[in-house]
Amino acid sequence: MAVYGYGRVSTDNKGQTTDNQKKAMADAGFNVAEFFSEDGVSGSIKAFSRPVFSRMLAQCASADTICITMVDRLGRSASDILNVVEELKARGIKLRVMQFDGMDITSSMGKMVLTCMAAMAELERNILIERTVAGLARTKEQGTKLGRPLTIAPDVLRQAVGMVREKHTYQTIAGMLLVPKNTIHRTVKDWGDDMDGYTVEWNARKEQYKNNLSKLA
Repeated sequence: MAVYGYGRVSTDNKGQTTDNQKKAMADAGFNVAEFFSEDGVSGSIKAFSRPVFSRMLAQCASADTICITMVDRLGRSASDILNVVEELKARGIKLRVMQFDGMDITSSMGKMVLTCMAAMAELERNILIERTVAGLARTKEQGTKLGRPLTIAPDVLRQAVGMVREKHTYQTIAGMLLVPKNTIHRTVKDWGDDMDGYTVEWNARKEQYKNNLSKLA
């Protein structure tokens, strides 16, 4: 009965690596036999279509366990995540999520918790997308320039804010997240109490930057 770790980062997650996820598993006491790292792969790609995830699954046997740090490492939509859980359950493979204190989400209770959390996360993303689109439209009408793209990806900033609240030093946080200490300090100070606003601003600036590049091409 082996335990396998799975980590994923997408192409736009600046400063975040799967090494952070691997270390988090070790720190939490998970005895991972092998860690599978999926770098530069978007969460919009279904888990079963990802090469590393598929390779890990082929190695898993019934009664083995897969460990992930956050449920969004599996996918972005509630339906995609639940499909993965159902498939793992059918194969007799347990799925433990550190975000839920290591709960096995292939269990009945775990699936109920997951369904609620995944649905809420998907709703939050949709709301943020709507706010970003509305903000971009307003900015375009006003002719306002948003400035260069922000440095820290929203999910990395969320980790930083959490670590600050846990009284970690900025030096420690910088080393863990591979982001300059001054950048973390400034961004947490400016945006730490408004993560939704930061995410909207991040998306808006990134979109405007892409539009500007396309005009130059």
